[in-house]
Amino acid sequence: MVNDLIDFLKLQSRDIEYYNRYSIALIFIIIVLCEILYTFISTNYQFSISSFFVDLMFTIFSLLFEVLFFVYWLGRKDKKYSYAALLNYLGMLTIITYLALTIYEPILQFLNPSSWVGIFAAVVILAYVVYLTVANLAKATDISKKYALGGSLIIIALLQIPSQILF
Repeated sequence: MVNDLIDFLKLQSRDIEYYNRYSIALIFIIIVLCEILYTFISTNYQFSISSFFVDLMFTIFSLLFEVLFFVYWLGRKDKKYSYAALLNYLGMLTIITYLALTIYEPILQFLNPSSWVGIFAAVVILAYVVYLTVANLAKATDISKKYALGGSLIIIALLQIPSQILF
């Protein structure tokens, strides 16, 4: 699994069906561990059990909704994937996204987040995470990056932006 996660970072993901070899339970356990790690590394996060569980439940809900959306979105291009296959793949993509964001957090500790350098670093990591998601999704499903970007932007608009505003 570690090699496959490294392949995601190098934008060398394989066909979605390949990731069915991993247990979805294992993927969810790793997502929970990533959430715990991110919570403890985050610089401005006031830890509380209730807010941790809200964040975790939102992450899981977002992943389940994202899978449902991409079953539909990819189906529009005659790419028929099962919910389970996409759940495994997007779960792996969620793990690598968490790891990229977790690596960014210690860097933020050394930067003033309101300075130009801090803002630039935040934009760079955000762009990298979006590109990582889009490029890997396009490669794994054999769709254009433009179409993958369109689906990703819809997910960002429906889930990520409202979650940042509400939570």
